[in-house]
Amino acid sequence: MLTTPLLVALSNAFPQTRFDWVVSSWGRPAIIGNPRITELIDAGSGDPESRRVGGNSPIGASIA
Repeated sequence: MLTTPLLVALSNAFPQTRFDWVVSSWGRPAIIGNPRITELIDAGSGDPESRRVGGNSPIGASIA
């Protein structure tokens, strides 16, 4: 949702462009009615606990 102003600028600059947007299920209701978005792609629940990899480490936790 923080990138919505970017979508406005891009769609004004490139009016014939198709914009597909990846959004979590919790953010979907806030952006579903945006006329500049061609398709919403489901990114899942948005729950950080559901993105854990290899035991108890969240994705990116070991990246320094």
